Amino acid sequence: RCDCQEGRRGPDCSLMSCPRGKSWFSFPASSDAAHATAECSDMGICDSDTGACHCADGYHGGACEYMMCPGEPQECNGNGR
Repeated sequence: RCDCQEGRRGPDCSLMSCPRGKSWFSFPASSDAAHATAECSDMGICDSDTGACHCADGYHGGACEYMMCPGEPQECNGNGR
């Protein structure tokens, strides 16, 4: 069993880890503990070759931790961010 360096994972440490953020959909662990951290914040898929998250539509950020502002083609209709 390998003890991988930070940022690596897998049985032979050949896979890269992706950024972690507060989960959008995890169940609370107790009455005062919710939103555990999760790879890609549970709103993206980790590319273990590059260590980058591919976020679901409507989410962005390194760990898919942000929601996109509505408005097409310009977010927030050019009146926010």
